[in-house]
Amino acid sequence: MNVDDIVVHNTTPDDFEGIRALSTAVYPGTPTWQDVQLSSHLRVFPEGQFVAVHRQTRRIVGMAASLIVWWNDYDMTTNWRDFTDAGMFTNHDPENGRTLYGAEVMVDPTLQGPRIGKLLYEAKRALTVRLGLLRIRAGARLRGYHKYAATITPERT
Repeated sequence: MNVDDIVVHNTTPDDFEGIRALSTAVYPGTPTWQDVQLSSHLRVFPEGQFVAVHRQTRRIVGMAASLIVWWNDYDMTTNWRDFTDAGMFTNHDPENGRTLYGAEVMVDPTLQGPRIGKLLYEAKRALTVRLGLLRIRAGARLRGYHKYAATITPERT
């Protein structure tokens, strides 16, 4: 598979099952995005949600989810749960916010390399420019960290 086989578009409810399957592949053994969360993302900020789809199979091979935040409401130590209102994005603040917060980007682990992640980031960057936002800030999960959280800090991973 190469990058020409992939198309990025805004997420729709028809993509939810594929997003959950992708979540399972990327983060095995952890909860996937739930329909209630994904529906909330589309309700509050549909243009900030993207999927990367293989043209021939229609399989979702990547996704990105984002919201707009007012930078001054958060600091560098604010956790993902607070930045995303527990994954619901109901703290999305397009009136005051000047920062696109990238709450999730994931790519099928068997397909990393054909630049799928880059396509998703390009979509987010284009959105940031179109909306006149100042920056993109992102959070990230440490895949598998839950196995070691009781004994090692994230800084030591």
